[in-house]
Amino acid sequence: MSRKNINSEPNWDWDEMSVEDQQYGCYAALHWYRCNTNNKNKKAWVLDYVKNNMKSESLSNYKNAANKLYDDAGSICRMLKTGLPKSSVPFLVKRLNRDLSKIKENSKSSSEKIKESLKKASSVSIKDRMREQLSEYMSEIYSAIDIFIDEPKIKKKDWFSLYSWLDRNKVKPIQAMNILKDIRCTYNEVLSAYNKEDEQLVEGYDFMKRVHLHRFVEFLGKMTKDANKYIKKVKPKRPVRKASLESMVKKLPYMRKFDELSVKSINPTDILGSTSLFVYNTASKLICVYQPVVNDLSGLSVKGASIIGYDPSRSFIKKCRNPEHTINMIKTLAKVHVLEHIEDIKTVKKEIRPRLNKNCIILRAF
Repeated sequence: MSRKNINSEPNWDWDEMSVEDQQYGCYAALHWYRCNTNNKNKKAWVLDYVKNNMKSESLSNYKNAANKLYDDAGSICRMLKTGLPKSSVPFLVKRLNRDLSKIKENSKSSSEKIKESLKKASSVSIKDRMREQLSEYMSEIYSAIDIFIDEPKIKKKDWFSLYSWLDRNKVKPIQAMNILKDIRCTYNEVLSAYNKEDEQLVEGYDFMKRVHLHRFVEFLGKMTKDANKYIKKVKPKRPVRKASLESMVKKLPYMRKFDELSVKSINPTDILGSTSLFVYNTASKLICVYQPVVNDLSGLSVKGASIIGYDPSRSFIKKCRNPEHTINMIKTLAKVHVLEHIEDIKTVKKEIRPRLNKNCIILRAF
């Protein structure tokens, strides 16, 4: 082995070199690789050797051994790769084969341990993992509370911010709710001691001066507010399912047609959002007029068997003396003229009733 530069990788020149010198040169090269290369490279050299010279073997059998086992084996593999004659160094080849056997055995053992640990990890339920995480969270939070107790003169600007801590740790909503529940219990306990509502609690907190206890109540109160604020921020909102028009009116009772006057009800979905509604009760011969509040853009709507959203001061009912004529007017005239016609009927105007029934014909909605 010739070494022109001590910092360069070893190269091989066996001309006029005794067997003893060759052996010394190999050990010197091993020492160089130990000092100038890392485990990552040595592992890569071993896997490259297995791939190119042991094709019956699977690379996965040599991937998971302890790093120290790749040390000399990787160096020898590199030496053979860079030109060291394999036939001239039987002692190194023997050593390499022994090291490769150890790597294979250790890799198999490590693989089995990894599989077992993964199996155990997968067997732990999400609920158990969240419980363990919550326990860690509470430990950290109560450490902050202990610091406050030990340092009664700590300034408010330096108080522990639970909101920032929850946000920074991306605490899940259900965990935040459990944290709030726990802190609230402590807060109620301290507040009870401060207000002298429980003798045992007063005795339990008598180590704190009155001023310090007052600040402790403030501190815990701020923590509960922080927790509530965070929960409002991260708690998932349920999507509001928009009801179809048909589902909104499906419980509304009405008469589909009245053969005596040859009149049919309109589709009840036309009521939704309308600004005027005219209904005829075939049993009582009443005309019902529903109108919403002036400038109310939402208009009329339906809830169960009732008309909602109407203005009682603008809505009314009247007895109809000539139902056929009035119904014909409602069906054909514009809204303004329909209202004028009904206003001119010489019967008493009465308070409207919200509920419809099976005798009601829905005449028209504007």
